[in-house]
Amino acid sequence: MRSKHVVQVLDIVPSGSELIGIVEEFIDGEDLWNSKIPLSPTQFLKTLWQIACGIADIHAFGIIHRDIKPNNMKFDPEGIVKIFDFGLARDEAYSRNERFCWHSGIRRPELYSHSKVTFTNEVDVYAFGASAAF
Repeated sequence: MRSKHVVQVLDIVPSGSELIGIVEEFIDGEDLWNSKIPLSPTQFLKTLWQIACGIADIHAFGIIHRDIKPNNMKFDPEGIVKIFDFGLARDEAYSRNERFCWHSGIRRPELYSHSKVTFTNEVDVYAFGASAAF
């Protein structure tokens, strides 16, 4: 996947049937949650647009990120927002009826259930809206 607003995944390290690591492009600096960069209203809207473009690119590739939150986004040195941390990501085929313990406080209400759920792109869209409120 190539996207201006998503880090490049360089390698996936499997070990038998288990995934043990994802090697991603490194973006130096603070994530959006810890960023000290004050944003004007115009910059805030441009940042949201960049995040939405990144999520759309992820979904166009058939992936559900499943952990969209300000902690998983950074500005690169040119001021472009990049989404990272694909450790919880799954393609649509592997996101059906799965039990899931999610540590993020930004999740759809039905995901707090202890029963199995079906993940769709809506999980990321909801998390995007919740992240924008922060």
